[in-house]
Amino acid sequence: MLCEISFQNKKIFLLGTAHILKSSVEEVEKTIQDWQPDAIAVELCHARLSSLENSERWKELDIFSILKEGKAGVLLLGLILSGYQKKIGSKLGSMPGMEFMKAVELARQKSLPLILIDRDILITLKRAWWSISFLEKMKFAFSFLFFTKKKDLDIHQLEKLVEEKTVNHLMVELSHSFPTLKKILIDERDQFMVNHLRDLPYQKILGVVGAAHIEGMKKEFDQPRVDFEELNFVAKSYFPFLGFLFPLGIFCFLSYGFYKDPTFFPQDFFLIWVLSHSFLAALGALLALAHPFSILAAFLVSPFTALQPIIKVGWVSGVVEFWLRKPKTKDFQNLSEDVTSVFGFYKNRITRILFVIVFTTLGSAVATLISLPFLFGPWKGG
Repeated sequence: MLCEISFQNKKIFLLGTAHILKSSVEEVEKTIQDWQPDAIAVELCHARLSSLENSERWKELDIFSILKEGKAGVLLLGLILSGYQKKIGSKLGSMPGMEFMKAVELARQKSLPLILIDRDILITLKRAWWSISFLEKMKFAFSFLFFTKKKDLDIHQLEKLVEEKTVNHLMVELSHSFPTLKKILIDERDQFMVNHLRDLPYQKILGVVGAAHIEGMKKEFDQPRVDFEELNFVAKSYFPFLGFLFPLGIFCFLSYGFYKDPTFFPQDFFLIWVLSHSFLAALGALLALAHPFSILAAFLVSPFTALQPIIKVGWVSGVVEFWLRKPKTKDFQNLSEDVTSVFGFYKNRITRILFVIVFTTLGSAVATLISLPFLFGPWKGG
């Protein structure tokens, strides 16, 4: 899919590719040869380019750094998205992103300016993880489970992925099923990449991007510019003190209750708080097939960790899981293959640790929502 856009005194050719088709690699090579661009822009950031060039990057994965920086959910989301592409690519004998690497290779061979126009992958995943609701997270997880259970993939259908009507239909379906994910993974990146293309000081630019971005990028050239800072903003990173507001609010509410009535004691709240957090955090660890001691750790600490933002139940259960089932060399070596199936996610000790962290954290979050109504119980009818 190739479209031409005239912007000011530039000609921008957008080549829409499918990341898992060999034909996309050939199309990139032919388009560069035919159009002879002044510069080549690619839907990559520095981190994604590095990961494509270094297939052994997983061996350098630092589990404790992931725990400390709270990146478990972000990394898990990235691995699931990667698994989607790799599962399809394996059926077609192609590795995801090879058309981008061909564009990078030819730009270097021809000494053409190479511009990485995509937003940093970590920022995109952070914005996605912190923005989607609990229900969307669960829905996304179940859709991955359904997808990985499919035995046969129709290659002829896959080869039609880059057709404009098919892509547009898929974007409509995505916007209905996962509106927040579609906004962050597609729409915002359309804006980000168009911003880059607008700023490039070249007359004839070839942009190699996924077919899913073509329609949105074409429309974005006619829209007002969106500020880079707005697109790169990650609220979780900028306002860590917000995590203290919830326990502070509970403390203030209880203090006010004791001030107004010395007999005030929301016993229902405390009982439900302890039971729900212990049970649901432990259930999350159980669903992740955690070690029994990891499940026990989640059960014991969840009622306390939920009352402060510094130590999370997922970190505790994740550290226990890591300590008892340390990842082996084969887990790092097989990670890129294991993420293509649910069985692989559970078999690999690295992804199972991520499951433990995420599932126990989500269990604790649900327990908090269940408990809060009971906090106001003593005030009913007062």
